[in-house]
This record gives sequence, structure tokens and C-alpha cells, in this order.
Amino acid sequence: DTPAHRIYSEASLGKAYLNHMGILPLRKVQPDVPPELLGQLLGTYYGGRSEVRIRRQITRVLYVDFRSIYPAVCTLMGLWRFVIAKGFDWEEWTEGARTLLQVVELGDLQDKAFWKSLTAIVQIEPDDDVLPIRAAYDGKSRTIGLNHLTAKEPLWYTLADCIASKLITGRAPKIIRAVCFKP
Repeated sequence: DTPAHRIYSEASLGKAYLNHMGILPLRKVQPDVPPELLGQLLGTYYGGRSEVRIRRQITRVLYVDFRSIYPAVCTLMGLWRFVIAKGFDWEEWTEGARTLLQVVELGDLQDKAFWKSLTAIVQIEPDDDVLPIRAAYDGKSRTIGLNHLTAKEPLWYTLADCIASKLITGRAPKIIRAVCFKP
């Protein structure tokens, strides 16, 4: 039902599909989510950015997603259950996240059930950890890179990003606080 002139990106299509399925935005479904928690959640998202340089003009394009990483991770983590839920619960999970991060190994990622335990965000003290960072690498536009990061202030990341850092560096990032989510 969305007119073509209102489709600006894939996100416009996604929103139109969700609207057509009767799925409401989170703030309408669960207005009690504290703004700080919502900000922490949204701040951990480091999805790739795409730029549109040609708008409203029919032209040939090449769609490239050779690994289909977003749908694969969404399916493995069971994130659709959050989309269709009547809301979600959250709780402090600092010790659980620390324990998981200390013992996790590459082989754990081959267990489909393991991925569902990754619905958590963690506040860490980055100390030469390898993490996604948004920056203007070319001096102009901001994009995302995977870099060694040390910071004086604690930062929020997904538990999955911290597991990736551990697997790359051989040591777990220092977790200050963790919050896990359940639909």
C-alpha cells in the first residue's frame, strides 16, 4: 500500500511490510521502556550503511549480499520472536555475561541453540579490543570498520561483538554491566 514515491530505501519496504502485517513500532507496543535503555540498545547497532547516489531514476543495479549475514544472524538469534512479541523483559545479567564470555569458543557458534543466548548488550571498558567503530575513515563520510579500540569511557556493545573480539584477540573484553532480553 506504500506509494512508490514513498519508498526511499530497503528500510521503507521493511516498514511497509511490518505495517501491513499489523506489527506496531516498539514505543507503541511497550512505551515503558526507559529512554536510556532504548538508547543503549540502539547504540549497539553497527549495521552497514548504504548510500544512494541516484534517486528516483530507473537504472540497473547489482544487489550484493553474498553471505546474507543479516537474515542469517536474525534467524540464528531468533530475533523475529522480539518483532512479533507483545513486548520484552530485561534484567541485569552481568555475571552471566562475564561467565559466558570467558568460556565461549569458536565451536560454540556452530551450535544453533547457542545463538539464542546472545540477546544481551554489555557495557565494556575497551582496552585494545577489536570492535566495530563508526568513523569518517576517508575524512568525509562516516562508515563502519572493525578496529582495535581503547577508550577512557565505557561503551555499550552487543555480547556477540564482544565474543567476536575475544575470538580475534584471544582475550575477553572487560564487562562492567550486562542486560539480557527476553520476548
